[in-house]
Amino acid sequence: MPKVVVLAVLKNEIGALPKICEELNALISIAPYELHPIFVDGWSTDGSFEFLVNEGFYVLRESKPGLARAVRDGFAEAKKLQSDVIVAFQPDGNCDSRYLLELANLVLTNRCSLAIGSRYVFGSKSDDDSLVSMIGNSLFRIMFRVRFPNSSLRDPIVGYRAFKTSLVDELDLLNEQQYRWLERLVLSRSLSYDVLMTTRCLARSLPVIEISAPEPKRISGKAKKQTIRWGIAYTIQLWVDSILVKNWRLKKSDEHETN
Repeated sequence: MPKVVVLAVLKNEIGALPKICEELNALISIAPYELHPIFVDGWSTDGSFEFLVNEGFYVLRESKPGLARAVRDGFAEAKKLQSDVIVAFQPDGNCDSRYLLELANLVLTNRCSLAIGSRYVFGSKSDDDSLVSMIGNSLFRIMFRVRFPNSSLRDPIVGYRAFKTSLVDELDLLNEQQYRWLERLVLSRSLSYDVLMTTRCLARSLPVIEISAPEPKRISGKAKKQTIRWGIAYTIQLWVDSILVKNWRLKKSDEHETN
């Protein structure tokens, strides 16, 4: 039976967790495959960690501060469980759980390597966008189209997505050193993987599907990302990675000719 890990990274989300856990338990009961939620807690101080443990969920503390480190810890756990698919899910209310199984099914049935729950395709919307984030996402979309003119993706940056677990290694997503300079220069914290995964999938011609997944308002608490800083970092990463991908292709070509 296929195995799907729902990876949820959090810090101080106690206000949202009762509803989120109820929804995940309901999905576990109806999923036609093994569904394993994994929570990675960023050392919450509001009782989030204790709540999840008491509810019987698989929860671990991040090994080092930063979103990227927490995500990498979750990837490592998903690989240990030998999962086929990972669904990245924000446990703050921004991810509508009604679309979770659909995203997972698109990957499990080999229709794509990456399925994105988009806020901006026709019929979708975000109830949690601020004016700054809306403008920032629009500008990034324009730059993304310049980099990938044949792509029709509307929301390459969103975190709600399902993907083959094998992509973690295939796309070198656990490489902490590659963008350490960018993290120090712009963010003063670790950089997430969302844009990197999307761009590397497209650069390697891996199939990507986008579905409508409207974004509700977060249930409680405050957003952790600083929109302007993250936008600058993602933009730099978008173009710098094109050089890395080119070098990767040359290396693969050389290896093929040698063999």
